[in-house]
Amino acid sequence: MKVAILSPTNPGSALILAQNLHERLQRIGVTSKLFNCHDLLRRLCPRADSGKKLHFHARQKLQHLFLDQKTLNELSRFDAIVLADYIPTAFNPGYFGIEALRSATNRPVYIYAVYSPHNAPSIESIIRTRFHTDPAQHFDGILHVANTTEIKGKPYPNSFHIGIESKAWKLSPQPLEKMKVLVDFEQPGHEDARHKQIQLLVNMDIDHIALEGRYTIDEIRELYAQCSHYIIQSPEAFGLPICENLNLGLQILTQEAHWPMSWRIGMNIRSFEDGRLPDYFHVFHDNEGLRNILTQARDHHTISTAKEVRDRFTQDYSDYYHGVEQGLTQWLDSINNH
Repeated sequence: MKVAILSPTNPGSALILAQNLHERLQRIGVTSKLFNCHDLLRRLCPRADSGKKLHFHARQKLQHLFLDQKTLNELSRFDAIVLADYIPTAFNPGYFGIEALRSATNRPVYIYAVYSPHNAPSIESIIRTRFHTDPAQHFDGILHVANTTEIKGKPYPNSFHIGIESKAWKLSPQPLEKMKVLVDFEQPGHEDARHKQIQLLVNMDIDHIALEGRYTIDEIRELYAQCSHYIIQSPEAFGLPICENLNLGLQILTQEAHWPMSWRIGMNIRSFEDGRLPDYFHVFHDNEGLRNILTQARDHHTISTAKEVRDRFTQDYSDYYHGVEQGLTQWLDSINNH
C-alpha cells in the first residue's frame, strides 16, 4: 500500500502530525511520501468558492498548470491521500479544493487532525452552516489524535481514532536542579492574565521563560526541556505543546480545568465541566491560586519529579504516547475496501 501525506511547511501541529503519521506508516511497512502542496489545493478550489476574481484565478491556474498536473499525476499513483491540517479551515471549500483533488486523482482523500468534528459541536455547526458541507462526508475519512474535545461524541462511521506516537520524538526528562516555569505565547483576550503571571514569577524570584516570536520545532523543544512547569494561556482543542511537555515530564498549569480539553479523563464527557485531570495538571483560577501552586512546587521540587510525571503520562495517555494501532489498522483496512 502507498499513502501520500499532504503537509504544510510552517512549524506547527499539522506538520508534526504529518511527519508522525509518515514515520508510523513506514515502521509497519506501508510506503508513504510527504508532499508540500497546500498551494495546489487552494488553486483547485472552484472560483465561486474561492472568491478570486476571474482574471486572477485564470492566471494562477495557467502559471502552475504544468507543475500542478505533474503533482496530481504522481498523487494518483498512491492508494490514498491524507491532508494534515486544521479544523474547521480544512473543510472550507473556498480554502482547499478537496472535491477537485478527489476527482483529478480518483483516490480517496482523508484528513488527519488533532480532533474530529463529532467531538466538537460548535465546530461541527460552523462546518455545516458557514461552509455548507457535511463534516462526515466532506472527506472520505477523518483520522484524529484525540477522542475527546468539547465532548466525547458518537464517532462518524468514517472517523478513525489513531492517536499520535509521541514516543517517536524521543523527548526525555532532564535532571533539573530547580524549578523553572515556561509561559506559553500570548493569546488574544488573555494578555492581561499572562502579564500578571509573569510579574508574579518575577516577584517570587522564580526562573522562567516567556515564549515570544517564532521558533523551529527543535528550538522550541529545547526551551521546553529547560523547564519543569508549563502555563497554558487559553483553551486548547488538543494541545500538542502539552503532549510535548509531558513527554519531557513538565507539569501543566491551567487557569481552568476545561482548557486542556482533550486531556480530561472519563467515559461520559458531555460538557466542559465533565471529566477530570491527573494531579500533574494544576488548576489555579486566579493569581493567588497560582502563587500557592508555585510555592508548593518550589518547596517540593526534586530531580526525580520530571521522570515521575513522564512515567505517569505514558500510562494515563497511551493513545498520545504509543498511538492507537487498532484505529490505524482499521483505517488501512478501509482503504483496501474503498
